[in-house]
Amino acid sequence: MPKNPTYTRTEGQREEDLVLITDLYTRGYTLQGIAEAIEANRDYTLSVETIRKDIKQVRERWQAVHQEQIADYLVIQLTKLDRIEAEYWEAWEKSKQEQVEETKEANAEMYGGQVMKVITKIQTTPGDAKYLQGIERCIDRRAKLLGLYKEAEKPTNPEPEKGGFTLNLIVPQSI
Repeated sequence: MPKNPTYTRTEGQREEDLVLITDLYTRGYTLQGIAEAIEANRDYTLSVETIRKDIKQVRERWQAVHQEQIADYLVIQLTKLDRIEAEYWEAWEKSKQEQVEETKEANAEMYGGQVMKVITKIQTTPGDAKYLQGIERCIDRRAKLLGLYKEAEKPTNPEPEKGGFTLNLIVPQSI
């Protein structure tokens, strides 16, 4: 029996075709090759234009799935960065506190016992800069994940050893 070129697929048939089209498309078949494979496996034919539309829908589905995965990954990484940055801030604040150091020195014996001299040193520091560097790395990593800037491919300065790179700021439409 000849195949009906004006046949309209059911939704179930279309979904089955999308599975086959996806398989063939990812294996490198041409649109014409996919149409021929559909014709060989079904009791109807599909035009190359219909195959093109189906592939477009498959690609849109892929993009939607991957966008969700990317968004999930981004949320997880940003949450981790928030936690790490909070730890750095806590360590920074502790590094600025007074450091108390006590030492005990034994002196002469007095009435059969030992007299101990306690020396207390209180040291104040401006804070350990390594924690600020960690905070800075967190901020930098967050900006990269959010796509807030990127380095240019080639230095604009002819002397790269003197810091020859360009930083292009890109403001996202939504964060």
